[in-house]
Amino acid sequence: MGEYAEYHIKTPGLFDPVCEPLFESGGEFEYYVFHDESGTFDAIPGFFIHGFLIVPKREIQRISDTNMRIREKFDFWSTFHFVSGNRAVRAYLDAYFNSLFRFSYYTALAVNKSSESYNKHVFIRPFLAYNRFALMGLLSAFRYRFARCVFSKLIIDILAEKRKVPRGDNYQTYLPKRFFDTFVNRTYKRTDISPKIEVGCIVTQLDMRVGFGDRAEQDQPYFACLELTDVLTSAVGQAFNRTSATGKKLRMGEEIAKVVLDTEKPPWAQVFDLFKRFDVWGFPNERNGIYDSLYPVLSKKTELTGPLVFG
Repeated sequence: MGEYAEYHIKTPGLFDPVCEPLFESGGEFEYYVFHDESGTFDAIPGFFIHGFLIVPKREIQRISDTNMRIREKFDFWSTFHFVSGNRAVRAYLDAYFNSLFRFSYYTALAVNKSSESYNKHVFIRPFLAYNRFALMGLLSAFRYRFARCVFSKLIIDILAEKRKVPRGDNYQTYLPKRFFDTFVNRTYKRTDISPKIEVGCIVTQLDMRVGFGDRAEQDQPYFACLELTDVLTSAVGQAFNRTSATGKKLRMGEEIAKVVLDTEKPPWAQVFDLFKRFDVWGFPNERNGIYDSLYPVLSKKTELTGPLVFG
């Protein structure tokens, strides 16, 4: 079971700088990681999506302010969920690709449950697969972002939607503990890059059933970011699975598919300026590894010609 989490990790590539503005080196830094999913680990074929929105602490209010402006513009006071497919949800998706991507980083792991390499028998209960691939996605995101950064202290707060969990599900303890052990030991402990690094990692669950008017004011920025994570992750899920019966959500999925394939190009050839800001990768391919390209998957599910039309 351990090979999924520890060995199939996306690492920095040829064009990656030593460190980016959002992921500076030196000093003490705190990041919020918002986690959501699309799909289930059951017998239904298709892709399961783990999505992560990584936001520096200093930028969380910016996303919350955008959330509020969209609410006021559309007089929308419910919880943002991709499933509603309304104009406010569309505007939130547009806001990410027009501006918010500059202040955060989104990554998603698409797990192909239909792949012959996917060994479903390893996971005797669905939550074991959920937790293992959540760890794999989180590790990949941070190894990809931070492997060349130097810190004295790195604090990571993981926030996810509160959900009913089956007996024995240890998500809240498993994820931070295994992340800490694997990320620090494999990224830093075997080098002299940052021998004094301290990593703190906790998991907080937010009850998304709480209406906007009933949320504590100090909690609103966290809800806003988790709502954005839901919209992005569900849109990615729609790109891979094409399960919606409504045209609006299908079109959003098609646009996300175009974005995913655009990010596979060299930075100078991309239409959007999303290099190292939006990243989706698939696992397992026929060789039980990471997909070299998602074009064979996404080209079967949508028409990939035409412009990108985020408003």
